[in-house]
Amino acid sequence: MGWFDHVLGSESMQNQEQEISLGPLGLSLISKVNFDSILRLLLDGKSDVPIPESEMSIFAESFIDLGNTYWLSRYFLDPGNHWLQIHTHGNNDGLQVKSIILFETFVSTDIDSGERLNAWVIPWDLIGNPTLTHEGLEYSREWGIGAGQTALLPLTEYLHHEDDEDDQDPEPIMHRSVLYSRDIGLTNRREFLLFGVDDDTKFTIARGISLYSSDLHVTHPGWTS
Repeated sequence: MGWFDHVLGSESMQNQEQEISLGPLGLSLISKVNFDSILRLLLDGKSDVPIPESEMSIFAESFIDLGNTYWLSRYFLDPGNHWLQIHTHGNNDGLQVKSIILFETFVSTDIDSGERLNAWVIPWDLIGNPTLTHEGLEYSREWGIGAGQTALLPLTEYLHHEDDEDDQDPEPIMHRSVLYSRDIGLTNRREFLLFGVDDDTKFTIARGISLYSSDLHVTHPGWTS
């Protein structure tokens, strides 16, 4: 049984040669993902998050333990810079999907100076404030407590690539990040900005959009349950 089973207690699929572990929504390294074409029409004029038009493969998956059986599961899509984040609660048959966000990373730069950070999109010293303006749009902070500026939230992500050996331990990555969101006028859909520092060496900005499970079409070509 794969390493992801030990994290989320997911069911597995098996053929004569190999056993594959499935995470929430049936996502895994063998999955192909398509996005409903209506989603692009629905978001037109509401959000600039690009929705992939072609079928996507998953080249890496990861998990973040938030405590009390809350998890973030992430699936990194190919081609491009998109990734899915699934927020879940529980284990095994009691796993509940709390939210689904499609992100696109649009800034990724090595950290070598404060001047370089301040050159990207938003001055570094504004990140962590309760509200933040990007391209004329105001976002509200989702992570962090208190009325003033908050420190970036530390999280450890465990990453597993498609070409890793089956018994290879996932790669730990230390994140410090803060999430912002804004209303886009659609029921239960918001747009997100996620600012992050990975292992204190790389600064990233990703924008995301809320999804329903019906927005995704997940398949497992060549495999049967």
